[in-house]
Amino acid sequence: MLSENLQNLFNAQIAIENTASYEYLHLAIWCASNGFDESAKFFFKQSDEERSHMLKLIHYTLERESVVKAGYPAPSTLKIETIFDVLQTFYDNEKKVTASVYKLVDTATEERDYNAVQFLQWYVQEQHEEETLARTLIEKANLIGREGSYRYFIDQMIGKSGG
Repeated sequence: MLSENLQNLFNAQIAIENTASYEYLHLAIWCASNGFDESAKFFFKQSDEERSHMLKLIHYTLERESVVKAGYPAPSTLKIETIFDVLQTFYDNEKKVTASVYKLVDTATEERDYNAVQFLQWYVQEQHEEETLARTLIEKANLIGREGSYRYFIDQMIGKSGG
């Protein structure tokens, strides 16, 4: 069984992954509604991926004979006006998820719960990849710029990034 402290942190991480899935769905809908079809596909996939991360945490918590107290995210308050806002939101969210994962790993290490530490290593690697992807997309979008056919080229670039 997970300690009460770890159980609370796992539940917090479940909520964070759930919120990320919901926010990426919001970004996908914004992209689809504003002509960024490839970007919409990317963020629909990201939403599904975050949901799978949440489910992985839920299953692990249950396997450890602990309680899952998953809630639903609050309605989105995201203010998205441009594709650059979309990318910045993606990056900011990934940094928030990473900080939460690190807190979980730190606590599991302090409590000497090596099963949890081992389980969480996958999330550490995943977050490294996600943060790198988000930062790279911002950098490339800035190189493309905000004039001319930038919307098309940024949309294609996001779609080809694979997520």
